[in-house]
Amino acid sequence: MNKRRHQRTPISLEAVLSADGMSHKVFLSNLSDCGVGVYFETSTHETGPRYSTGTGVMLDFQAASGKTIQLTCVVKWRHVYKYHEWLISLGIEIVDPPQCYKEYFKTLTMSYCPA
Repeated sequence: MNKRRHQRTPISLEAVLSADGMSHKVFLSNLSDCGVGVYFETSTHETGPRYSTGTGVMLDFQAASGKTIQLTCVVKWRHVYKYHEWLISLGIEIVDPPQCYKEYFKTLTMSYCPA
């Protein structure tokens, strides 16, 4: 049984996550109609208050059409893992998803065929 409230669509896409005047190159791992899974590597697990639960962030990525999509988000959860580098995984909620994101997500889910 899937305990998630919203269906996730897997994706692998570069993006930029920004907060408090700082930015990180991140990778999108999945999308839903109102949330995004992101992760990034860093040399330290201390990313400060920038990405703690409840923090407002901006997420920018480029759709396949070339259009840049900018999302206002809030960090809902954060996990830290140690591999070669520190891996930070975040679940972020989109605040009032813009129409361009809704259209992008709809197109993406229509083309996704799970195995």
